[in-house]
Amino acid sequence: MTIEVGVGTISGMEEEEKSTRRSREKLWVETLIPFLTAAVKGEKNIKVGAGIELPYRNEIHEYRADGTECNITRTASYQTDILFSETTDDAGSWIPRLVIECKIGGVTTHDAITYIANVTGRFKTSQL
Repeated sequence: MTIEVGVGTISGMEEEEKSTRRSREKLWVETLIPFLTAAVKGEKNIKVGAGIELPYRNEIHEYRADGTECNITRTASYQTDILFSETTDDAGSWIPRLVIECKIGGVTTHDAITYIANVTGRFKTSQL
């Protein structure tokens, strides 16, 4: 199997290596969570989590003729490696404060540029 990626391709073996690396990264992140949780123990409303889905876009696909929105929406999210959040009330509402992306096996300049482009693209807003 070959997957087209930009100007190059990724063979099935390379894709399997990426999958294995992602699995190792996930296990590594899970070992970090107790240490990070202990580090913020004195902070009353700060929580640390792994693999939390964080929405970055909520689209309203349709409005009624009177201008009120319909329930036709779509939310896009991505899974964070590590998320520090602040609980804001007794009901458990929270605000994301810090997201950490973890990598094992090195990061290339291309990885950093691609990641920054993806994150920047997620949070851009378009003007009509």
